[in-house]
Amino acid sequence: LFDVDEEPIDDAVPQADTTSLPDRRTRTDTTTPDSSTETDTERTAPSGMEVSSDPIEARRRALAILGEHKDFESLAEAKFQGYFEQAEQYLHEGRFYKAADTYTLALVWRQHDPKAHFGRAVALFAAGSYLSSYYSAAAAIELDPTLALGKHDIPALLAGPDRGQDGGQDAGRDTFQNALIELERWQGKTGSAELAWLMAYMYHLDRRPDNARLALQLAADKLGETPVYKQLHQAVHGPAQTP
Repeated sequence: LFDVDEEPIDDAVPQADTTSLPDRRTRTDTTTPDSSTETDTERTAPSGMEVSSDPIEARRRALAILGEHKDFESLAEAKFQGYFEQAEQYLHEGRFYKAADTYTLALVWRQHDPKAHFGRAVALFAAGSYLSSYYSAAAAIELDPTLALGKHDIPALLAGPDRGQDGGQDAGRDTFQNALIELERWQGKTGSAELAWLMAYMYHLDRRPDNARLALQLAADKLGETPVYKQLHQAVHGPAQTP
């Protein structure tokens, strides 16, 4: 069964080292005014990496990190594209948690990319992590409502070429429909406005406006004044309507 609360991807994001500096030292690391473990050319960074105060050595290490890229911007772009394309492949293969993990890595290098947030939302929806899917979908809409609320064939995104006997399309539709049924069950069990909004969003993407309107009503009391609710409401009802 799908697990609405499951959030396995947090470990994929690089975490800051929150250990306090004194805790990182052993008794032999303790320095005195007359005796230091540091030299004039090397010091230990909080992460444990040795950092050189020699500008030539620092430049050499920076160039080693950049590799073939001329600056950090080109490195970040290459990293983002590599992770994003790999995430798309995982999504197409039906490896939904792996896809979500990899979209998250892509977002490390470009935090405000709406395509990556949208892809992560779809992957998490298919995996059954519905609340996390809601937050990713909301982020995509906030960043680019035209893209996030536009036409998307979600079953086709979930259908790999080798999945199912009919080229994968039926498998993609089955995956989408099964995830939607589970989402409806969890929303009915919890009464969550966020899950109701996600139901409406997925119905909208699947071009089922009547279902989307009904689901959106369940989210109105809690989320009716939020920007993402209003934008989805406008997409479902049209600009002439009001909540």
